[in-house]
Amino acid sequence: MVWRRTVGEFARAMLLRRSYDPRRNLYLLFGFVWGLPIPLFSIGLGFSLAGLAPGWRALPTLLAAQPWQLFFLIHPLLFGAIFGILGSIYALKEDQVARLLRDLRGKVRELGAANRELQELDKLKDEFLSNVTHELKTPLVTIQGYSEMLDSGRLGEINDRQRRALAVMRRNQERLQELIRQLLRYGKLEESTAQVFMGEISVVKLLRFLEQSFLPAMEQKGVDFRVIPPDPDVHVMGQEDLIEQALRNLIGNARKFTEPGGRIAVSVDASEAPARLGLVVEDSGCGIAQDALPFIFERFRQGDGSIRRKYGGTGLGLAIVKKIADAHRATVKVESTVGRGSRFTIVLPIVDRDQERVQLERRRQPR
Repeated sequence: MVWRRTVGEFARAMLLRRSYDPRRNLYLLFGFVWGLPIPLFSIGLGFSLAGLAPGWRALPTLLAAQPWQLFFLIHPLLFGAIFGILGSIYALKEDQVARLLRDLRGKVRELGAANRELQELDKLKDEFLSNVTHELKTPLVTIQGYSEMLDSGRLGEINDRQRRALAVMRRNQERLQELIRQLLRYGKLEESTAQVFMGEISVVKLLRFLEQSFLPAMEQKGVDFRVIPPDPDVHVMGQEDLIEQALRNLIGNARKFTEPGGRIAVSVDASEAPARLGLVVEDSGCGIAQDALPFIFERFRQGDGSIRRKYGGTGLGLAIVKKIADAHRATVKVESTVGRGSRFTIVLPIVDRDQERVQLERRRQPR
């Protein structure tokens, strides 16, 4: 308890020499001076009541007549001792705080050195990834060229078994190309000099383009893919190719984690209109566990190990989405339930001239 600790500290300070050393403890002198008025007033009053002339010679006579004056005479010593003990406690606390501050500064220096080392390692890793991806592009182009020549028969006739092997080669080649694109894109977004060139983006035009791009792949997998653009059109602020890349990553993720027979919808969320508009990608896929949600935007993270083994991927797609959103000073919202699907929303500012109309349209919508 607090009072026990306080009494213990006071008792320990009573045994310290510094509590009674005026050269090391000015609180002792302060307490002595603080207690002087008490005996001076008491003895002066005693002289007056006894009818004695004040003076040192009359003091023994006064003390003999009024022995209780001895209690007041020791007050300066008592106050000095108490203040000296309190001064020792204060000095001990200051020493303890000083030690803690020294330890804290030492830890801060250690953390600073570790942080600089991590930054350097992170920079080296990014440079390594950038160099590797650039070096991989050249042989990959050669592989692609020769595989296309083999498939077309320009290097001789091939049988059905060889053609199936070439199809496997092309699929893995496309996966490798996508990995390289993701790494290069992430590397560019990591650069401190990367700039975002804001412009007006037609939401209808962007969503229709994405619909045409993904519809064949969705039909091939047997996924119900629906795009629901705003009516009428709304313009948001951003760099169009980056926002397109972010939505591509979200739609690609949704396709990967949605089984045949599932559904994927791309729409808008006007709940924050007229200032901002949400671009929504929603699926009925496997969903994300709640304990994994805080980490899904970290690079090379993908739900958990079993998800990565089952579905593949680099774990960079959502990290790129987050980087693009951060570069736009936008927000990315995610809602997900395991076994029921996920909903990702990128919230962007609406162009000023569209704000009033969007607000009117929102009011007209049935609740």
